[in-house]
Amino acid sequence: MEINRYDGRTRAIINEIQDLLPKEGEQVFCALKHLEKTALQTDDAALAGYTYLNYASANYYRERYDKIRPYLQRSLRYLLRTSENEYLTRAYNLFAVDAQRIGAFDIAYHYFEMALSFVAQDKDSVGGAVTNANLGDLMAEMGEFKEAIRHIKKSQRVMNRKKDTFPALQNSILIRTNLALYSFYAKDSSGAKKIMAGIEKDLKKIKDTKSRAHLWFLILKSHEALIKKEFDALRALTDEVIVRIVQSDTYALYSKDIYRLIARLIWRGAKKEAGKLIDAVDKVDTPDESYYALLLHEQIKIRYYRLTKNYKQLSRAYARRHTLAALQQEEMLKIYRDSTALMKLVEELRDEREEVIRENERLQQQADTDELTGLPNRYALNKAMEEAFARCKRRRETFGIGIVDIDAFKFYNDTFGHREGDACLRAVARALKSIADKEEMFVARYGGDEFVLLYEHKTEREIARMEQEIIDACPVPVTHGRFNAVPSDEYRLWDFFARADAQMYKRKKAGR
Repeated sequence: MEINRYDGRTRAIINEIQDLLPKEGEQVFCALKHLEKTALQTDDAALAGYTYLNYASANYYRERYDKIRPYLQRSLRYLLRTSENEYLTRAYNLFAVDAQRIGAFDIAYHYFEMALSFVAQDKDSVGGAVTNANLGDLMAEMGEFKEAIRHIKKSQRVMNRKKDTFPALQNSILIRTNLALYSFYAKDSSGAKKIMAGIEKDLKKIKDTKSRAHLWFLILKSHEALIKKEFDALRALTDEVIVRIVQSDTYALYSKDIYRLIARLIWRGAKKEAGKLIDAVDKVDTPDESYYALLLHEQIKIRYYRLTKNYKQLSRAYARRHTLAALQQEEMLKIYRDSTALMKLVEELRDEREEVIRENERLQQQADTDELTGLPNRYALNKAMEEAFARCKRRRETFGIGIVDIDAFKFYNDTFGHREGDACLRAVARALKSIADKEEMFVARYGGDEFVLLYEHKTEREIARMEQEIIDACPVPVTHGRFNAVPSDEYRLWDFFARADAQMYKRKKAGR
């Protein structure tokens, strides 16, 4: 979406939305309402799609998950009518993130792949970078750490070039935090440490120490301390993480990373630290968190209570897991239904778009075609001449124009009538098209009884041969004039046309 084409007020609202989007508060929704009104009043599909995508994103940041998919459907309804590939990528990515959030990994993978298909040729797409980072996170959740690192590195290459703005800097830090974490999991500690050094340097540029980036780095350092068995540092770090959990209003955004840390603490035998984190998580009010995340938490608690032999709590955790598993099934069925509805919408819009394209092609063909002969008309000829001339000039190959004029056509028309005259024009057109198709040349009706052929990289001998074929093939006498040369500053496009036209009249005058 070309922001500069909008007026100053609209541009200001767009910039305000980007600033407010990840923050707490409701101001972003006021800005989005203004933008929505502008988009609908001006019937701007790109702006409407962008607005509803940001509605979905704002609700995601504020953990209002039931509102994400309806807004995404609205967004795609508009975006799929445009060529806004960057925002299409972001819309599909957000749908995939929501699917991953509730444990629908197959749906998430499908939509991540669809998202990336829109920006396959754009190596600097921020939407593509974020999608690759999220796909990497999905791969890690499935235990495919090498594949996760591959996707995140793709994302990192883009984000490292765009660290001059705060959102891009924060995203870059979050992406590299995951890269370092998965490097630890893949037993590449030295690689992880190098990444962490760069992150620590960039964190100093973010003054808000309560930002998501700072918290993710705390979790990462906790993993490092655990791996290095630095338990004093680990206790201090987990205590700080607990404080952040209690203070946070957006716990669900990083709950999965907390669960990973708890699972690793249990696996490494750090029972005390794991227990403190479990208690902290239990105190967090998470009514909007997905049943998948809650189920994951109960599964971790089961492992912890087994390890600590707390059979009373273990029994309760099993009961909660059973209840949550049933609720998660309902949540999964809902996203499968939403995904089916979305795919149906995509198919409908694709059919609609293809019909529009076919209609545009039909109208374009009508605009470019001579109604009487079916050959390209003068408008199409002008475009073809300019393209062929530029092509031959660039390649330093010969370019030629041939003009065919029916001899004494006015006399023929006056003698036999316009109906026979039209039949004559169609017969000549068929003869010229047959030769042009065989020689892979362009031919058009210029107007009246004149036709034009374009010769690309043809020698004088070849053109002379074709000239004789034209004279022999046409059912009535015709005169052919031509000019053929390598385009240069000396020979401009219309010089070719003027010289071919002059030769044609000279030959006609000579009685040929």
